[in-house]
Amino acid sequence: EGLLDMPFFYGRFLLKGLLSSIGASYNQGGRNLLRETQGRFDPLRLLDCEDYRQLYDTARQMLLYLCAFLHEGESDTRNYMIERIQQYIRQHLDRDISSEELAGIAHMNPSYFGRYFKKYTGEFLSEYILRLRIERAIELLREGRHKVNDISRMVGFSNSKYFYFQFKKSTGYTTTEYCRYLLHQEDSCPDCRTAGED
Repeated sequence: EGLLDMPFFYGRFLLKGLLSSIGASYNQGGRNLLRETQGRFDPLRLLDCEDYRQLYDTARQMLLYLCAFLHEGESDTRNYMIERIQQYIRQHLDRDISSEELAGIAHMNPSYFGRYFKKYTGEFLSEYILRLRIERAIELLREGRHKVNDISRMVGFSNSKYFYFQFKKSTGYTTTEYCRYLLHQEDSCPDCRTAGED
């Protein structure tokens, strides 16, 4: 409505600038919005408009098309972002990983990021990280080359007692029981009996 209070020429100029900014923002990643939309999103089309009604209809049509176009590619973008975050988590399991840090990688608001992650993975972020840590701990236990206290640090637990608690909660077994009864490799688990978890 504010546009209607301006001379038409000036209003058309501002609206063209706004839509051009949208295109420029999209093109920053080396893409070309004009080409990908086959010319349907072209701010220069506004220069052909001769009054506000025509300007409104043309801009509205372009924006509706842009929304539909972006929505089509949305799932691919989301999948890529989720995969990127998951890969980052797997590569940094040995240290504390905050949701703020991951939100920054995804270029998202931290308060929205957790909901986004849950929606597209089916798991809360904290559950996902814990599951990966326990899975990695199991792999290391199977290798039989590390002490349990070392394994707890290697998978991102600064408190070994908390690691023992989460391991039993997740698997139903203590690390000692896991080595002794499930792996049948008591001798290959270097301090299972002296880890202080029982």
